[in-house]
Amino acid sequence: MINDIRDILKRISEDAALITEVDRLYGAGSVGSGSHLNVHGMCEEQKGFIISGIADHTGRKPVVIVPDIVRARMLAKSMAPFVDGEVVIVPPSMLTLVSAVASSRDEEMERTVSLSRIASGNYGAAVIAAGALINKVPQLKSMSDMVISLKLGDTYDPSDLVSALMTNGYERTQMTSSRGEFSWRGDI
Repeated sequence: MINDIRDILKRISEDAALITEVDRLYGAGSVGSGSHLNVHGMCEEQKGFIISGIADHTGRKPVVIVPDIVRARMLAKSMAPFVDGEVVIVPPSMLTLVSAVASSRDEEMERTVSLSRIASGNYGAAVIAAGALINKVPQLKSMSDMVISLKLGDTYDPSDLVSALMTNGYERTQMTSSRGEFSWRGDI
């Protein structure tokens, strides 16, 4: 991160009342995990700055819960300049309780990618839309077992790869047109 941005974030440490509360919640010997700090009464840009400053002060990656996907995108945009790495947004699932059919495969893929990045620690900050918290997700071990790693030059059994893709929710099509689809050419 650029030193000028670090200097800006250090200004958060000048707010004694805020830092005292942050250290009480997140400092050494603190209650720690399970504690939260509710930041309100500011615009999203100010919240992004304060949250990023607190994260910089504690040395932790920020994980923030917001009411909806619109606020999640706004907060992620305001935090982006202040964190190392990408700000991952976890949208709520678009599955309906009536039909249990996804309304958008792209949105479900975005959600899956976001959860995967958080599980692997490959993120700078995470912003979670509150609706995403009601959706059940697999345990970390199960998610890790679902990962299919392909390396250039390695040989794979095509039927095993097809089986793994279908198990993970990919759809076999004649022509691929969007994420989450695959095609097996030359299988005649």
